[in-house]
Amino acid sequence: MASPLLPESTALPVRRTYDPDAGRLVIHLDVMPATADDLSLRVGPSRIHVRLDRPDGGRYERSFEPPTDRVFTDDRRAVYHNGVVEITLGLE
Repeated sequence: MASPLLPESTALPVRRTYDPDAGRLVIHLDVMPATADDLSLRVGPSRIHVRLDRPDGGRYERSFEPPTDRVFTDDRRAVYHNGVVEITLGLE
């Protein structure tokens, strides 16, 4: 049985930081109490899709797009630390 998709009202805290000079977008997600194993990321040139299967059985999904007239590059990384995921994406 699939986990219920959580409504936006229970969405995770998110912070997006776009640095045009460095050519990157950084997304911070507070996923506590989930672990890195509960998180799935899919990245393409025009979208990043985040899925979190929470320990309480709920599921959170969200997609992010690059800033206007930009695409994501292969320069990308994700780091999980103390309940926060930092996703860094290169842009061109």
